[in-house]
Amino acid sequence: MDSCYIHSIRKDGIHRIEREQERKHVFRLATYGANVRYSNHRLALGITGVVTSFGRNELSPDVKPYNLYYLRGKKNSNLSVDYLWKNRKIKLFGETAVSQNGSFATLHGMQLTPVSYLNLLMLYRYYDKKYQSFYGKSFSQQSQVQNEEGGYIGITFIPFPYWKLSAYADVFRFPWLRYEVDAPSRGEEYMVQIDHSFNSSISMYVLYRYSEKDKNYPGVSNRTI
Repeated sequence: MDSCYIHSIRKDGIHRIEREQERKHVFRLATYGANVRYSNHRLALGITGVVTSFGRNELSPDVKPYNLYYLRGKKNSNLSVDYLWKNRKIKLFGETAVSQNGSFATLHGMQLTPVSYLNLLMLYRYYDKKYQSFYGKSFSQQSQVQNEEGGYIGITFIPFPYWKLSAYADVFRFPWLRYEVDAPSRGEEYMVQIDHSFNSSISMYVLYRYSEKDKNYPGVSNRTI
């Protein structure tokens, strides 16, 4: 931080060495929010608003191609609407949020439990590359809710007592650049896990996971593989 400009923020709360100590208590962050919610045994609806202010300071990360749409300025506000509807076998849920710049992020899902030993989950997410949220957290391949679209499907199956099969597939893309990825990119991730319980004290599992994401060629900044 120099003058009134904040170039980066530590979010881990750890200040161990002298350089980290110098960046402690250098600005004030104020957050205001409210939530209104209606719910009954099948339906829940909610509206949430949040305002984040840096006071006299201004958030101003050093401009890089990949962070062109990161949060900047003295304050930001977000407004979201969420819902949940369920019966004995189906659960529908989701949330859509809008940031101060007019960009939006949305997540929608459906959970199916046709029988007690089978559970299916499907998710769709779209987080605009310009969406901005200081505290935003959601289902994502990244640490922030921005610049991502994807579809996810997961299954949990218990074919026999003491045995459980879990699996998922996640296919996604990033419409804008990312850190060390100098072009729009995409990826996929798959997982299969088998669990077996011998008794209340002993269990085992076998897991296979495959993940693939585009990234820069080593030593070449504008090509991806």
